[in-house]
Amino acid sequence: MISITTFSLLAFVALKAYALDDRSFNQTDADDYLEKYGYLNGMSRRSGLPHQRQIARTRAIAAFQEFLHLPVTGQLDETTRKAMSAPRCGMKDVQGTKRSGDVAKWDVLELNWTFRNPSRQLNVATIKTAIKQALDIWSKVTPLQFNEVAPNSPMIDLMIDFGTAKHENCEFDFDGNGGVLAHAMFPRDGRLHFDDAEQWLFNDPRVQEYEYIDLLWVATHELGHALGLPHTNQKEDIMYPMYQAPQVENGRIKPLVLSPVDLQAIQRRYGPRGNSPPQMRPPLPTPTGAACPRIDAAITGLDGSVYFFAGNVGWKKASLNAPANSAKPFYIDQFFIGLKRVTATATSPYYGRSFLFEGRKMYEFEYNQRRGRFEVRSDYPKDLPSNLPFEPEGAFITRSDWMFLYRGDQYVQYDFFGNTILSGVKSMKQDFGTLPPNIKTSFVSAEYKAYFLDANNAYLYDLQEKKVISTTPIRSLITC
Repeated sequence: MISITTFSLLAFVALKAYALDDRSFNQTDADDYLEKYGYLNGMSRRSGLPHQRQIARTRAIAAFQEFLHLPVTGQLDETTRKAMSAPRCGMKDVQGTKRSGDVAKWDVLELNWTFRNPSRQLNVATIKTAIKQALDIWSKVTPLQFNEVAPNSPMIDLMIDFGTAKHENCEFDFDGNGGVLAHAMFPRDGRLHFDDAEQWLFNDPRVQEYEYIDLLWVATHELGHALGLPHTNQKEDIMYPMYQAPQVENGRIKPLVLSPVDLQAIQRRYGPRGNSPPQMRPPLPTPTGAACPRIDAAITGLDGSVYFFAGNVGWKKASLNAPANSAKPFYIDQFFIGLKRVTATATSPYYGRSFLFEGRKMYEFEYNQRRGRFEVRSDYPKDLPSNLPFEPEGAFITRSDWMFLYRGDQYVQYDFFGNTILSGVKSMKQDFGTLPPNIKTSFVSAEYKAYFLDANNAYLYDLQEKKVISTTPIRSLITC
């Protein structure tokens, strides 16, 4: 280890070393590298006096050298230059005082993956075989289950693409052949991108030659990130940031094996795999045109889509007026991340906010257009106030943006901004008297049209006039 005093001395020695070296990997390249991978703070690099910036740079170089078990000199020596020039993953090694991705994980054990933009070097079948083998490496030691879905599926967790330079739907550019090979985002982002400027091979002994890159090793590494694992600093680990060509024995590539560090890290997040394979989720119900089971809740999305919920399954229609048999089923926990079931809903078209309730917890979701699903906002879920005397089975928001929570004949006025109850318990029958007595749930459209549902019918209700306008059989709105 280098003391702070030694750092200060090395800082000035390093200045001379940089000045005398005219090779292509220069001081600015090194600073960019150290900042990109989390060793050098951008503010420390650009602010302060020159000698302070140099001390920060020297400390960053030493931290990089220590991480990779290089001789710790604090200088951009030849060994360090070679390490910085080596092919590697594009994700950070460190972030602040923590390894990046230290606590990231998925909330579910069954993940859907898809492959979209192909490579110009490997055919789709070869790439999918490599991806499946990489997924198997992680699933064999955890309860995780991976399902391949079509690229246009509404429920995708892991999205795998090849691209070059400034590639689709990504804020991180690739740098051409060599350097960054691929990058992947931590949960619950799910993007994995591979640089198609590399010379990719799969199950080919030529990967021991410097110009070729083994897709299986890189895919296994990037999937580790997508599952929440940060970089490690041991060469035997899959999560080591620098590319490690697989070993070849008797003309055959040796199987890729997780290190004890990799194994401990993935099982710390998801647990070990049991003696039997994880139980597969039962298939979604096949639409038959029959009447649905009791509808627990429904909601109109801000895009006009309508969602119906029953148990752990939901159905989505493009609009309320779409044919009843056009509703597509989905598992609630795959489309509304963090929820198992929905017991009540409320929408505020004015504020563009949608709330879903699970018992006495309230969630607010934001729609992720790229992934085609809803993700809970960071400040949710919230526990409903303890002085709420019932678990709501329905909710609605009026044009004046008051929210009402109800169960049976009881209702209260609720402030969803402050999470407080604004009224005592009142009677639905007394204040909304024209509604049938056995209302179970409700939803409000973007035009503030309120629909109250009982076991068989949906009642279009005028919240201002407080009267039923029309009655529609639920079966004419949705069939299952």
